Amino acid sequence: MIIPDHIFRTYDIRGVYPDEINEESAYHIGRAFGTLVRGKGWFDCVVGRDNRTSSEPLSKAVIRGLTDSGCNVIYTGLTTNPQIHFFTRHESFHGGVNITASHNPLQFNGIKLDLNGAVPVWGIGLKELREVCLKENYVSGEGAVQEKDLSESYVKYVTSKFTSLKSGKIVVDSGTGAAGVSAKKIFEKLGLNTVFLHCEPDSSFPLGPPDPEGEVMQKRLSSEVLEHGADIGFALDTDGDRLNVVDEKGKSYRSDEILMLISEDMLKRYPGGQVVYDVKCTGLLDNVIKKAGGIPKMTATGRSIILNEMNKSLLGGEFSGHIYIGGDDYLGYDDGIFTALTVLKIIQEHNLPLSALMSSYPRLPSTLEIKVDVSDKEKPGVMETVRRLVSDMVKNEDRIIRVLYIDGVRAYISETGWFLIRSSNTSPYLSVRAEGKDQEELDALLSITEEILKKALNN
Repeated sequence: MIIPDHIFRTYDIRGVYPDEINEESAYHIGRAFGTLVRGKGWFDCVVGRDNRTSSEPLSKAVIRGLTDSGCNVIYTGLTTNPQIHFFTRHESFHGGVNITASHNPLQFNGIKLDLNGAVPVWGIGLKELREVCLKENYVSGEGAVQEKDLSESYVKYVTSKFTSLKSGKIVVDSGTGAAGVSAKKIFEKLGLNTVFLHCEPDSSFPLGPPDPEGEVMQKRLSSEVLEHGADIGFALDTDGDRLNVVDEKGKSYRSDEILMLISEDMLKRYPGGQVVYDVKCTGLLDNVIKKAGGIPKMTATGRSIILNEMNKSLLGGEFSGHIYIGGDDYLGYDDGIFTALTVLKIIQEHNLPLSALMSSYPRLPSTLEIKVDVSDKEKPGVMETVRRLVSDMVKNEDRIIRVLYIDGVRAYISETGWFLIRSSNTSPYLSVRAEGKDQEELDALLSITEEILKKALNN
């Protein structure tokens, strides 16, 4: 079976439906994953999906592939990524599949794969999966299928961690994505005074793809919090693993800022714990974590990479809205609903509004993530040129004083001023960020970045 190579991305499988990913390719991916599961002596898989129109037919095709490989499948229907992780960790499933393209536009869809213990299939594992598809080197069998709602065990576990929460007034906006269903069950079971907005799934995404990192969803949440006089607001993405947080004044906080708050809280109970964060995050995290008695570690962007670090970390975070809570608090993976409740618990324990708690952390002038459109085919060449140009600038002592090559290029012009240029692993663009001590330094960083990108793109 020929499947486009580029849809096998670093962390998942993702492409345009039906041109790049369709029922036929989904069937073969199911056969290949089933072969992988059976090869480990396992049989039992769980399959869920988000609420895109194409997700149901794709999930059914994957299930056929799994059962034709001899796997038994429980189909859970509308499901979030954290639920699939939970089921492969707590419900003894050997494999987990979620059909979702997260925050990508409606024409996209994708497949995320877990092995037992919420271990992601990514990187080399996905390349090997594609090779199995190409050779159609499958095992065969006759597995059984059962449709069953497993959400109650997940809801019960999450709510058990937050029984001391007081009501307050909360806004939750899931942007008509799949996460709204779980959020409503959990917040209602906890008896929280919650305004649920756009929490009914709508496959047409009338408000646009639910992307808590995006400006549209952030502005909407801010206005909703102010309109309802809420204490706090949370926006969730399509598949429930990311969030955005807004305080009672309507101010929005990035996930790296929220990570500072959670770091200080958790390090009081787990002194000496490691906190891992990706290269897109603020440079302020290093000092905040050290001051709180923790060990900071910067790493490459990507759920699978952070998860690998979570084996020896207390807490993790990505600039894009993923926060990973470990220790005895949670299971070490990214769950937007669990993170929202954690933030709510912190502000209630301090008996202070979020704005007051966040005011203790400095906020340096910085950009949001800037996306520079570059095709998947051109990205490797462009990034190679970027690395060469930055290396030459360091050698020539031309403004740049040091560089980190953890993921793309994170270059410093001072101890506080840095810019990042990296290749997105999920979409056809370069990801760019910059942070400086003041607006003047930020402007200088953006000028250098523009200069480098212009040369690299015209090379």
